[in-house]
Amino acid sequence: MSWSTSRLQVAFTSRYSDSGDVFEHRDNNTAFSGCCFPTLLDGWLTWELTDWLFELCWSQLLAGVGKSALVVRFLTRRFIWEYDPTLESTYRHQANIDDEVVTMEILDTAGQEDIQLKEGHMRWGDGFIIVYDITDRGSFEEVAPLRNLLEEVKKPKNVPLVLVGNKSDLDHVRQVGTEEGERLAAEMACAFYECSACADDGGAVAEAFHELCREVRRRKAMQGKARRRSSTTHVKQAINKMLTKISS
Repeated sequence: MSWSTSRLQVAFTSRYSDSGDVFEHRDNNTAFSGCCFPTLLDGWLTWELTDWLFELCWSQLLAGVGKSALVVRFLTRRFIWEYDPTLESTYRHQANIDDEVVTMEILDTAGQEDIQLKEGHMRWGDGFIIVYDITDRGSFEEVAPLRNLLEEVKKPKNVPLVLVGNKSDLDHVRQVGTEEGERLAAEMACAFYECSACADDGGAVAEAFHELCREVRRRKAMQGKARRRSSTTHVKQAINKMLTKISS
């Protein structure tokens, strides 16, 4: 697969097209010096405003769980062997989920973060994917503390979550059983996927992202209905007060 682009310096942004999908990448550390942006002559799809724009935070706790490789697999259907785990990147991706166009802004966090930076990312996101490495029990044991911190930062909201066990292709050196991941996801009341950025034959990587978008969409729809009911109640109360004053 080859990409052809016209080059134009754009601060912090690159846009790519692959197999009909379009995504945009902003690398806050490196993109300014060499990023590229396609022109209309390249035949790239254009962005359209949609009703759904989700900010998704892709979280990891220990360097090396393969979180960045999963993001790249989802966006490009490719596997990257080498990347810098200390860099933070933001991507924008448009996808059709259940016959509805959804635009995602995906924050790929750095491998090691202090608590203040981590909390800042938590406040930013609408939904979260927490990744552990099935060959590293330590990464699995850090999931629950991260989830507790997330609930504390986002309270009183019930945060949309997906739990992902990565590197399922390395089953022969597995340290965390599938059943353990399923039990933890049940305790967290979230969806669970085991997948591999290296060999994503079943499409589980994309399904994890899509399921998180579905959950965020459900929560936003419920919040919208609640706000409308509250507004209707306030209007009715105001009308009743007005009618009471008129009749008295």
